Amino acid sequence: MLLVSNDTLLRVVRPRARSLDDPMTVVGVDDWAFRRNHRYGTIVCDLEWRRIVTLLPDREIGTVAACLAHHPTIRVS
Repeated sequence: MLLVSNDTLLRVVRPRARSLDDPMTVVGVDDWAFRRNHRYGTIVCDLEWRRIVTLLPDREIGTVAACLAHHPTIRVS
């Protein structure tokens, strides 16, 4: 439980996001709430560098697949 608003959290997270052009091999994908019980998105993190890659606007598999398709260096195990 963070004592900050959603807008503040997004303002802090987005500038720290990694460029989508940087090569990645290990990523983590999880869902998160823009607003709990109302709007959810997906967060993609580079687990080697412990950095956020992107925040996706929804939890649809097609959106995640399109994002990850730009990174052929990701290993699937």
